[in-house]
Amino acid sequence: MKIAVGMIALATVAVAGSAYAQRPPQGSYLNQCRNISVQGQFLHAQCRDARGRWANSSLNLASCRSDIGVGPDGGLACFGPGAGVGPGRPPGGGYPPPGVRPPGQDRYGVTIYDRFGFRGQAMQIRGATPNLDGTRFNDRVASIQLPRRSGPWLVCENANYRGRCVTVRDDVRDVSRIGMLNRISSLRPL
Repeated sequence: MKIAVGMIALATVAVAGSAYAQRPPQGSYLNQCRNISVQGQFLHAQCRDARGRWANSSLNLASCRSDIGVGPDGGLACFGPGAGVGPGRPPGGGYPPPGVRPPGQDRYGVTIYDRFGFRGQAMQIRGATPNLDGTRFNDRVASIQLPRRSGPWLVCENANYRGRCVTVRDDVRDVSRIGMLNRISSLRPL
């Protein structure tokens, strides 16, 4: 009886421990990245760009149903069928070869930074992100960079696009100018 109770207790501890430790998903990015971690629905890593420099990157795993790879800028990206969401994606998803940028490829991409002027830690967001909690960017966004030809984005102070929201149509070097410094918890393309 004592052995059975001990085995049940051991199994309970093992299951509870595994709920907190999230394993990174498989993907070709594993060969080009280091310091890989998963926090909630976000994959974080430092990956090599086309010039061999390390770049901090994050990817919303909920928006990726295919192989995860690394683009020429060192950013994590979805490759193959099911890559990304929404129109404007190149056929097959992911990044084209370096220097080739088809129109609309970055339609659903935005980069947020924890310092003014597009400096500091950066995270690329490719699609609707209803909650930044669990990332190092919840209530810490200081600047927002939209790619050329990107449509407007909605940034909100609470999760699930609630509370005060502001439409961003261009780069914002200092989010305090739009009254959102240390307040952004969710964002999505419009």
